[in-house]
Amino acid sequence: ECISRGASNIVFYENYKNVLKILKKNIVHLRCVNQTKVIDIDIFNKNAFRLLNNQFEIIFLDPPYKEKKLNILLKDIIYLKLLKKNGIIIIHRNKKDNEFYPEEFKILKTKIYGISKIIFGLIA
Repeated sequence: ECISRGASNIVFYENYKNVLKILKKNIVHLRCVNQTKVIDIDIFNKNAFRLLNNQFEIIFLDPPYKEKKLNILLKDIIYLKLLKKNGIIIIHRNKKDNEFYPEEFKILKTKIYGISKIIFGLIA
């Protein structure tokens, strides 16, 4: 979807083997191999983000609904300065989740779709 809307490159973190297979197949099918990088590692690995050497305009976080360590990801993004100035972070959660985020993460908008909650925010 991002490629079709003009993204020049995308990095995926995925460590679930079945999903990883489908993701790689879709990348080939959509002919966007040169615009994507797939990192097969648990995103909660303490060195996961250190594999990156660039900043992003958009970061989409979609950890499993029941995952409670989302703040770890946000703190790493902040510490490693992975989000470009004026970049946006989009978080997909269960609408019943009431998590607290680091003070540097400023929520701009929250939308509810069925059982999902989409949070749009930035790093201040």
